[in-house]
Amino acid sequence: MDWQEFFKTLTYFGFSAIAISGMVAYLIKKLTEQQLKKDFEEFRVKLQVESENDKTRYTILQEKRAKKIEVLYQKILEIEESVQGYLHNVNLEGSIDKSKFNVDYFTNIREETEKQLIDFQRFYLRNKIFFEKKTCESIDKFIRVLSVSILGIMYEIEEEDLFPQNSNDAFNKLNQEIPSIKETILEDFRKIIGVSS
Repeated sequence: MDWQEFFKTLTYFGFSAIAISGMVAYLIKKLTEQQLKKDFEEFRVKLQVESENDKTRYTILQEKRAKKIEVLYQKILEIEESVQGYLHNVNLEGSIDKSKFNVDYFTNIREETEKQLIDFQRFYLRNKIFFEKKTCESIDKFIRVLSVSILGIMYEIEEEDLFPQNSNDAFNKLNQEIPSIKETILEDFRKIIGVSS
C-alpha cells in the first residue's frame, strides 16, 4: 500500500464518517421534531378535552343555578300569595273588616304561611352557595322583614288585638319594603340567568 492510496482510503472513510454523522444528526433532529409534534398535539388535545369538560361543568352549574332560582322565586310568590290571602280583609290603613273576621281562617292561613316561610328558608339555606353575596343579602332581608312583619301581624290579629300601632307599622313595612326587596332579588336572578334588562 502506498501513501497515496492510504490517504485516499483515509479520505474516503473520513467523508463517509462525516456523511454518516450528518445523516445520524439529521435523523435525530427529525425524530426529535416528530416526538415534539406528537407531544404538542397530545397536549393540545388534552387541553381541548379539559376545556370542553370545564364548559360542560359550567353549563351544568348554570342549569342548576337557574333551577334553584326558579324554585326559590316560585316560593317567594307562594309566600306573597299566602300573605295577600291573609291580608285581603285588611285595608290600607291597617284595619280589619270585622264582618269577615274569622280566627280559624286566619290561624289556618298563618300556619300555612309559616310552613311556606320555613320551607323557603330551608331551601334557601341549602342552596345559598349558588347565589352571589348581594343576592343573599337581599334574600336575608326579605326573610327578616317578612318574618317580623307578617307573623307579628298574624299573631296580633288572631289574639283579636286588631291592629295596634306595631301591626300598623309592620303592615306599612310589608307594603313598602317587600316589593323593593323582591324587585332587587328578581333583578339579581335575571342577571344570573342572563336575561338582565
